[in-house]
Amino acid sequence: MQWKNATASEVCQAQGLPLAWQSHEPELAKLAPRFTSTHLLETTAMKSKIIEVRAQRGSAGNLILGFVMMCAGFYLLLQSIVVTQSYFLGVGLFHLGGASITSGMILVPLIFGIGMIFYNTSSLLGWALAIGSLAALVIGVIVNTHFALRSMSLFEMLGIFVLAVGGLGLFLRGVYGNKRTLG
Repeated sequence: MQWKNATASEVCQAQGLPLAWQSHEPELAKLAPRFTSTHLLETTAMKSKIIEVRAQRGSAGNLILGFVMMCAGFYLLLQSIVVTQSYFLGVGLFHLGGASITSGMILVPLIFGIGMIFYNTSSLLGWALAIGSLAALVIGVIVNTHFALRSMSLFEMLGIFVLAVGGLGLFLRGVYGNKRTLG
């Protein structure tokens, strides 16, 4: 029998090979010269394109819906956080040993440092006092800042987290979903 114009299924049936002819490429190449690796690669590429198109379906919708859900969830989460400061006038920013250093105590070297800088701009002591006091003041404010969630029900908390994290997942599926192939 001539195999020149035969299809892959005819060659497989005639020779008793399984229809999974991709795994039997060498035998088919001997029997039918037109079934070369380029034909098999073209068939495989067509199948992967079909699968890729199916994976891309709805990616713009996932992107938009995920972005809206993510924004709403993180907005509600940030609205639920209460920011407070723990220091008050006369209450210390830092505690060194047994002594408490207040914000007023930090402002005194800052004022002297700024005065020394205005008197002589190349004064290393003035720059060190000003920069050190300013850094201590900023660090003291940051250290004494407290974040807490307001009181809410479990239903509200789950709703916020489902919106935020579910939206993030849909958004990432919309962004990266078209780069993966199934199969």
